[in-house]
Amino acid sequence: MLTKKYKEKRRFLRISDFNLVKYRPVSSEGKEHEFKVTNLRDIGEGGVGLWTSEALPIGNLVEIRVNFPPFDVPISTLAKTIWSRRVGIKGQYIMGVEFVGIEETFRKIIADKVKKVCHKK
Repeated sequence: MLTKKYKEKRRFLRISDFNLVKYRPVSSEGKEHEFKVTNLRDIGEGGVGLWTSEALPIGNLVEIRVNFPPFDVPISTLAKTIWSRRVGIKGQYIMGVEFVGIEETFRKIIADKVKKVCHKK
């Protein structure tokens, strides 16, 4: 449960999705971090929401790999942390990241799936 209400600022629609995602911070010093596995909260053509156990600084770059049907391999791209909020009392966070340099093919397929799901409602 979120502790506060926040004004919606997204430019793109998102759908709830619970696929697995791997993420890791991108270091400016060239240090390579381990991937962490978590679940998506939602996805849209502009980015994803992730459940995490850590708060990453706003503006931080992360590499993400999203399992997203119909692809047999994960969508791999860079993303920028737009917001991060603590939820509950067990050190859980929700982090919103915006795609940076995602291939247009992937963006279009995500957008098409979001539109199909939203039109069914």
